[in-house]
Amino acid sequence: SGGAAALPMPHTADRTAEFFAIADARCQHRGRPPSSRPKPQRTAFGAASSRVGQAIHELQGRVTRLARLAGKTSLFDDPAVEIADISSLVKSQLGALGPSVEALARGGRPGGTQFGMHAEAVLWYLKTALQRETEGFQAALEQREAILCAKEARAVKLSSLAATPATPLHGSHVGQYGRGQTGC
Repeated sequence: SGGAAALPMPHTADRTAEFFAIADARCQHRGRPPSSRPKPQRTAFGAASSRVGQAIHELQGRVTRLARLAGKTSLFDDPAVEIADISSLVKSQLGALGPSVEALARGGRPGGTQFGMHAEAVLWYLKTALQRETEGFQAALEQREAILCAKEARAVKLSSLAATPATPLHGSHVGQYGRGQTGC
């Protein structure tokens, strides 16, 4: 059986319309009129899971932006206000999305084996995506905390250096142009 290997299809793309367009074109090529078919109705589960998926996608963008901002180490250009704003939005989104996913899991799912399996796969994806973004948010907050501690330590060190009078360092002498030179 020397057939071509099947390529994995993306699970998020609905290619039904593409399939029917190809079938209609073949019918017209053979001189037959394409058959009419009703547009499939979207289920309540499909609409709700789509909304939750879009919200998780928006959340992902915010968590990514927060992680980027939380990683900034500059003492003088600290985006504290933007970090606080994004953190607040992320917290409220996480607070709303958790119950939405749980309600989707408790709610009615489309009937039939194939639809049931698909609904389970969609729920698994939404739950894991939400968990991944929750963990990303926590990691960004932990990174921010670590960087704030390091910034505070640097600021204390800089202020203590500025407060002490300038004294020559042990084992160094002033060179030809007044620069300190160590014995290294």
